[in-house]
Amino acid sequence: MPKQPSPNAPAKPTFGHRFGLVGVSILGMFMLVVFMPQAGLLFRVYNTPSTSMEPIYHLGGFTVINRASYGFSSKSFDFFALPISGRWPNLSPQRGDVIVFKQPKDGKTDYVKRVIGIAGDKVQMIKDEIWLNGVLVPRMTEGRFEFKDAFGKDVAAAQYRETLPGGISFTHIELEGAGALLANTEIFEVPSGHLFVMGDNRDNSNDSRSPQAQNGLGFVPVAFVVGRVIAGFGGQ
Repeated sequence: MPKQPSPNAPAKPTFGHRFGLVGVSILGMFMLVVFMPQAGLLFRVYNTPSTSMEPIYHLGGFTVINRASYGFSSKSFDFFALPISGRWPNLSPQRGDVIVFKQPKDGKTDYVKRVIGIAGDKVQMIKDEIWLNGVLVPRMTEGRFEFKDAFGKDVAAAQYRETLPGGISFTHIELEGAGALLANTEIFEVPSGHLFVMGDNRDNSNDSRSPQAQNGLGFVPVAFVVGRVIAGFGGQ
């Protein structure tokens, strides 16, 4: 009579079980590589440290970028530099895109802003309105927007919707309007391989309207772009 296995004996894994475990392990490693918050191959999550992108992204919230939106560059990852000159593939943000990029001056600090001008564009602010290539960017009033500033104070700002060439539409807010410090500027001509960016919180944003010599951002090299913002959540 054949010997019966003990009811307490551990089950031996079958080929199917082993194959399944290997598959799960590979999938887990793939998910880790792709989605790991700081070093994922495709996606990166950032904390929003200021109100410069109100009303769309809020202080204390999070934004998610796709690193591959415009190909990769030497600035695509935090912990190492890819041996790439420019971008590969050679893709570039378009007007209206919200991007994360490295500060042009130090090449390390991350900023999030909206692209207003691309190479060859002429950008000027007159009474807090955008003139792009000599044409006023149309806007319409959308009431007021209330939020908390960096000090936790409740503030309200005028809200507008602007529509850039190509039909990209977005809202921005103005705390001071035509009397703001950067409401009136010179004409900025965007050089090749660069971008002109601004914050949606128009009167509370350090951006391309101020040159690097004045502790501003100036023009942003396309090669310094980390990726495009694809989602945002949380915050005040």
